[in-house]
Amino acid sequence: LLSVEDFGRYREFLVYSGTLLSFATFGITTSLLYFVPGRPEHTWQFVKHTTHLTAITSVVVATALIGADWASGGAVVGAYLIPLVAYVLAFANVDFWEYLWLATSRPMAVFAYTSGRLVARMAVVIGAAYFTRSVTVIIWSLVALEFSRLLLSAVVWSAVRKDRDEPLSDGWKGMIRFCLPNGGSLLLGIMNRYAANIVVAKVMGPAALAHYMIGTYVEPIVSTLRNSLSDAMLPAMVSRATNANSEAVHLWQRGSIVASILLLPIGALLVRYADTLIVTAFSSGYRSSVPIMQIFSLVLLRECFDFAIALKAINQTRYFLYGDVAAIVLNLILLAALMPYLGLVGAVTAYVISSYTEGAYLCWWVTRLYGVPARRFIPWKNFLKVALAAALGLGMTYIPLWSGRFALLNVVVGSTLYLIVYALLLQLFRIDEAQQLLLRLRRRVSPFIPYFGL
Repeated sequence: LLSVEDFGRYREFLVYSGTLLSFATFGITTSLLYFVPGRPEHTWQFVKHTTHLTAITSVVVATALIGADWASGGAVVGAYLIPLVAYVLAFANVDFWEYLWLATSRPMAVFAYTSGRLVARMAVVIGAAYFTRSVTVIIWSLVALEFSRLLLSAVVWSAVRKDRDEPLSDGWKGMIRFCLPNGGSLLLGIMNRYAANIVVAKVMGPAALAHYMIGTYVEPIVSTLRNSLSDAMLPAMVSRATNANSEAVHLWQRGSIVASILLLPIGALLVRYADTLIVTAFSSGYRSSVPIMQIFSLVLLRECFDFAIALKAINQTRYFLYGDVAAIVLNLILLAALMPYLGLVGAVTAYVISSYTEGAYLCWWVTRLYGVPARRFIPWKNFLKVALAAALGLGMTYIPLWSGRFALLNVVVGSTLYLIVYALLLQLFRIDEAQQLLLRLRRRVSPFIPYFGL
């Protein structure tokens, strides 16, 4: 619906807003995953604290942005200033529901909320693009949607909050101590993720940013699957860590294998079919994004192991703050060294290298603090089995079926055959987590397919 240039401008707004939101929210609401399971009698007190802290940080960030842009004569964000301020304030505030429901073991409520929000955003963006073809209208439509969500969320919170009936907590100081390193790490992680985007936008322009963003479209897969698993595991790890670190380690290992089972086949298929997927979905004008997507897919391998939640479970958040500082410094150095010679490929390579470096650093600290060597902390045996299954299954995608106009059908059939072989190999290799996932899937679908005898 948009030209490459206009799509780049739209994505530029999202890059700026994503970076600013990391400052505005500062990971404050994620603290609910730590505090609510540990002190459930103060649940709504902690919700109130997170809401107030987020309001303060978001206003400070908005004010700082206005001052910086004014002082630079509009060089920071320019024409995006007013919608950015409005969008950040609306998006960041009274948005604790997902983490509250995760902390209180209500995943279906999280699914309904996030799905409804996603559908609403898609409908608003696509509708505005279809009827107006105007980037300005699309952006302001998003702002209007987030203000509507903010008002509705505030009304619901006012109706259901119970902090007045709870005993007063002394959680302010503890929450701030937890949020400072945790929020700083999340902030640096977002900055590291968006550093290349900002540099590309400022140095190479909106069109180049459009190509880069298409190539890194795999990132939402990482954030959706990896972060949802981590957010769901953290409350349980906190509870188990109070009894024995070994129980928390065992849960982390099983969660890492589950993440591997979900992420590795996605990465393999994206590398295999990147050209067809990008050309079909975005047109041949974006073919230069193919190598970017293939290189960025390596991030899925790194994201199978979330060492940060292992540190959060024992409230040692300051250590992954140091890792994020090192990662962003390395990323910026590599951007300066690689982009002049490799262009967008150099930008994505810089991010991948910094991501793996940060992972190695966090692994060192986690194994040291838990007193478990890396060879026993990381479930190497099962992980390598999953990786082997993901690699062997790719053979099915090279069966000659269709080409040309039917290339997308080839992707669908090849991916289906791949997933069947992949699932069979996981069963053959006796991956317990895969068997548990299959059992849960059978329980979910059996009421709808009674004749399968599941």
